Amino acid sequence: MSPRIILNAKEKALHLLSRCEQCRASLELKLGIKGYSREEIRAALSALEEEGLLSDRRFAIAWLRDRAIHAHEGRALLAAHLAKRGIERTTAELALEEAFAERSEEERCELALAKYHRTGGKAPPEIHLTRLGFPAGMVRRCVQETSNHKGSAD
Repeated sequence: MSPRIILNAKEKALHLLSRCEQCRASLELKLGIKGYSREEIRAALSALEEEGLLSDRRFAIAWLRDRAIHAHEGRALLAAHLAKRGIERTTAELALEEAFAERSEEERCELALAKYHRTGGKAPPEIHLTRLGFPAGMVRRCVQETSNHKGSAD
C-alpha cells in the first residue's frame, strides 16, 4: 500500500466531509465504490477519526437535529434509522439522549399528533404515531389528552 493511495482516499473522504457530516459506514461505502481497497479506506478513515475530522457521534447528532426540523419521530424509529446508517448502538444512544434533552419524546409525540390532525391523516392516530416510533403507552396518553381537550373545547 503506497502512501499516495492512502492520501488519495483521505483526500476523497475529506472532500465528502467538506460537503456535510458523514458517518464512517457511509464513507466506507462511497470510497469502496470509488475503487479504494478496504485497507486504504480503513487507514484513511482511522486517520480522519484520530484528527477529529470524522465522528459518528457528531454525524448522529447533526442528523437527529436535521430530522427534528422536518419530522417528529420517536426514539425507536430514530434509533433504527441510525442503526441503518451504521451508527453503533452506544453512539446512537448518546446522540439520542442529547436530542431528546432538547425536546422530550412526549413533546415530539404531541407535535406529531398535531401535524397528523392538520394534514388530515388517514390511518387511526394510534397507528400513525406508533409507526413513527413512539411507545404505545405514550401514544395512548397523547391521543387521550387530545380527545379530552377537544371534548372540553366543544
